[in-house]
Amino acid sequence: MKRSLVLLSFSLLSLFNASVSKAAEINSVGPITLTPTYNVGGCALVTRSNNGADVYGGTDRRLFIPNTDGYYSIKDYTSGAASIWLITDEAFDPNQTLVDQALAVDLRWGGGLYPPQARLVSGDRYYAWAAYTGGWPTVGGCQTDGGTETVTFRIVGEDSGVPSPPTGISASAVYRGATVSFTPGSANGSAITNYEYGTFNGDEWSFTALSPADTTSPISITGLTNGVSVTMRLRAVNANGSSAYSSSFTFTPEAPAVADADGDGVSDGADNCPSVANAGQTDTDSDGSGDACDSDDDGDGVGDGSDNCPLSANASQDDFDADGSGNVCDSDDDGDGVPDVTDNCPLVPNANQADTSYGVAGAYVQKIFIAFVGRPPAPSGLRYYADLISTNAITGKLILFDDLFYGADATSIYAGMTLHDRINQYYSFMFNRYALIGGLNYWSGQINSNVVTQPEAAATIADS
Repeated sequence: MKRSLVLLSFSLLSLFNASVSKAAEINSVGPITLTPTYNVGGCALVTRSNNGADVYGGTDRRLFIPNTDGYYSIKDYTSGAASIWLITDEAFDPNQTLVDQALAVDLRWGGGLYPPQARLVSGDRYYAWAAYTGGWPTVGGCQTDGGTETVTFRIVGEDSGVPSPPTGISASAVYRGATVSFTPGSANGSAITNYEYGTFNGDEWSFTALSPADTTSPISITGLTNGVSVTMRLRAVNANGSSAYSSSFTFTPEAPAVADADGDGVSDGADNCPSVANAGQTDTDSDGSGDACDSDDDGDGVGDGSDNCPLSANASQDDFDADGSGNVCDSDDDGDGVPDVTDNCPLVPNANQADTSYGVAGAYVQKIFIAFVGRPPAPSGLRYYADLISTNAITGKLILFDDLFYGADATSIYAGMTLHDRINQYYSFMFNRYALIGGLNYWSGQINSNVVTQPEAAATIADS
């Protein structure tokens, strides 16, 4: 097609015209009438096609000498015209494309690649052009075309302009983005208020304003995809609008060698609290959530804030001496000042440790009760079983074991428990901890093989 024209959307053009209206006009010439024509007098090298071929189009021009310095553009260009406007020096090079040596170019051409205004100096000589951007690959074809139109416009100078684009751009890739350094362009009479970065979708450049606004180099660009190369341009913004595009720059966002959001030295993929620093990775209940971010460290169903043993599982929250520290993590369960490991009655307060418990047999009965049902025997029961064992150790122990196994305490404690759970409960009653895996497997085997009964296992564990 002979007369192809790249048109920027009306909304963008309107936005530009509205923004530059903030500047004040200081010079206006016109209306001026031009008639760009495909003929011997009008054909010029206007642009190049996407494949680099020369494109000749019909033109017309008017010499302009400003009487005051200012930021100049062409306004009120004939609506719907097929041609565009340009401003060049009078001493233009006919062997170079007009758009590439233009000082200012109609926004409808290039979509922002070219400056929409130019600072012109009083007394210097310039051309205002009307030119077709599409046409013929040879000047001869252009000259025989004959197509033409008539346009009118004003040449307008203002006291400030859109900023110049930034230069000297370099981008350092970071995680999901880049840090971009640059040299700011001239503000052109109105302070730069922000920068925008643009990407190309294969058809047009799309720009995004920095949020929050940033006017100082370097700037940070985030929200991109690691490993995917990105080509961008920048443009500056002031009260009059956006600058032309900067030169393009390319970078590839990078993921750090090891992502470690909380900076604790443990990579996010392996960190059991990726958002809370916990270099030790302690996980008391082995639920995959470290203690530093686990609301129930011991996994007993009682939240740490109300758990009387937050690092030792004790769903029942038993606290024999009501001191706020549950039995499973209390080193002195009866609160008599004698540590459990040396207390001859760990669940009966007896600070003087006087032994009125019927000797060795009584101590044995005490230990078996605590190991199997978690409490000392009543005085009458203590005396009864101690007497039986003193009379006949084998028979007395069998009676004690059977009574404990089928008694109400054991039924309440062990109902629904697996054998492993029961063995762990013996250890918990005696030592405030669960069995090691070796002991757990050993006693399971002994009980399942009928080598010992469950109370006998508890008794032997108590004696270990």
